[in-house]
Amino acid sequence: MTVGGDGRSVASLRLGEEVDVVCRGDSLVSSDGSRRFVVYGEPEWDWWVEVAPDGSELPGMWEFWDDEGLAVCMVA
Repeated sequence: MTVGGDGRSVASLRLGEEVDVVCRGDSLVSSDGSRRFVVYGEPEWDWWVEVAPDGSELPGMWEFWDDEGLAVCMVA
């Protein structure tokens, strides 16, 4: 199964994966524009999920490290 705009497979999702991101409105977008993350649940929980181009949620839970401009996969 392929996920994301960059053709990654679900099997390639790795705990600790880091993605350079920038804030755009209420979402995070990878620096190359190929990946997008939205808040999961309540904003104070500070969990993010990656979404496919069709808006469906992809596997994994992410934290946003604002000071480093990174989304980091914490649950695969």
